[in-house]
Amino acid sequence: MAALDDFIEGPAYAPVKAIRHRTASSVVIAVEGYPGAAPAVPESAYLVGNNTIADPDRFKVYAERVPAVLTAAGGRYLVRGGAARTLEGDWPARRLVVAEFPAMAVLEAFYFGATYGEILPIRLSSGTGNAILAEGYRGG
Repeated sequence: MAALDDFIEGPAYAPVKAIRHRTASSVVIAVEGYPGAAPAVPESAYLVGNNTIADPDRFKVYAERVPAVLTAAGGRYLVRGGAARTLEGDWPARRLVVAEFPAMAVLEAFYFGATYGEILPIRLSSGTGNAILAEGYRGG
C-alpha cells in the first residue's frame, strides 16, 4: 500500500483532494484485495460490509458458511478481511468485505434470499456493522 500512500499524500492528487474536501463529505478507505480477484464484470454490483466482531466464536460459524453460499449465488470476493485502514473521514475500517456479483438483481437475490437468510442472523448477532449494495461503475 506504499504506492497508494505516496499518491494520496503526493502533489498530483493534492488539488483534487482539496476540491473534494471543500465540496463533499466522504470516507476513503484503503484495503488489500482478495488473492486471485479478476477484472470487474461490466454490469457488476457490489456488496460492501464493514463489521466489528464482538463474538469471534459465533462469527467464525458465519465466516465458515458464507463463502459457499456467496459463490453458489454468483458472487466472488474482492476483499475479505485483509488489511484495511481509513485514509480520510470517520468510518473506521474494521473487518472489511467487498464481494462482486454479475448484476444488482443477482446480488439482491443473494442478500434477500432464503439461503443467505439462514446464516445472516449469525452475523447480525456476532457484532455490529454496515452493509451496502452498490452498482458498479458503468463508465461515462
